[in-house]
Amino acid sequence: MGVLADQPGNAAAFARRGLGRALDVTATRGEIADAVTAVLGDSCYAAVMSAANAELSQLPPLDITKLRDGV
Repeated sequence: MGVLADQPGNAAAFARRGLGRALDVTATRGEIADAVTAVLGDSCYAAVMSAANAELSQLPPLDITKLRDGV
């Protein structure tokens, strides 16, 4: 559920890649519960998340101090 700035676009991008479901901010409790149940209960989401984790683990670590200090 993206609310501000780039969040709706990010949520939609995750959904397009099979990493979750994008919901509108007006989603009902039932819609949210259904989406969470689907994501946690469907093995296809776990497989896509595992693949994404493997890909992301190959990236160098992010140095937050450089971002904070503007280096």
